[in-house]
Amino acid sequence: MAAATTFLRNLLADFLTGRDTLTAPANFHLALLTSAPGDGGSGGTEAAGGDYGRLTLANDDSSWDRDGLIVSNLGLLLFPEATAGWGTITHWKLFDDATAGNAWFYGAFTPSATVGTGARFRLGIGKLAFTFDAKSNYLAAEILDHIFGLDTFVPPATLYQSLYTSNPTNAGGGTEVSTGGTGYGRHAFDNDVVGWDRTDNVAGNAEDHDFDEAEANWGSVSGTALQDASSGGNLYGWAPLVSPQVINTGSQLSFLASQLRIRVR
Repeated sequence: MAAATTFLRNLLADFLTGRDTLTAPANFHLALLTSAPGDGGSGGTEAAGGDYGRLTLANDDSSWDRDGLIVSNLGLLLFPEATAGWGTITHWKLFDDATAGNAWFYGAFTPSATVGTGARFRLGIGKLAFTFDAKSNYLAAEILDHIFGLDTFVPPATLYQSLYTSNPTNAGGGTEVSTGGTGYGRHAFDNDVVGWDRTDNVAGNAEDHDFDEAEANWGSVSGTALQDASSGGNLYGWAPLVSPQVINTGSQLSFLASQLRIRVR
């Protein structure tokens, strides 16, 4: 499975928190490497000579298909015939430019393949596969569709933090604190540079999030989540609390700045 580069992780962290835009490239360009890139996709030696060039892929539904939470190539990926040896191809990167640009994803070939004079390097259908661990199946699918030109995603202008006494999963569910006579309601905040700070690929809430004082017992709060609506809506992500908090009448639960985090992986 492919890994997102540091460049893409940082870009997504800003995009999902409304701090910047993200426009998917019209084309991706597949590069072949003869040495491994480092952590985050830096470095690595790209093949050269012998009429080698990156393979251009239209970044849309003519090249990609999403099945659940995995996007993969629809067709055979076939490089031109090598007029001289390219060496042993061990890794790859996916760039937004034919000769330079930024790498968005990288990965290893297992097994590696030696490309000699007259050979053509090829990858079968579904051999390039991509996914994200977004702590929300909904958001992971939206990210994949947006990046690979299958659909357009616009992050919400406002996010709502919620509290759970039985935690959701990435597919949703869970038991949210009751709103019936308890004084509980989701905490709304701006999904932008006011609401979030970012360090590397981790965004944290820029200000404290103070929930209203409990007017009845809320029970043991074990997790928190983000949604795109004040009630119902789509799950944007969730996480368990480090320690469950018992909220009784008169208690007030707060999250200090940077305690709520979005990490892109």
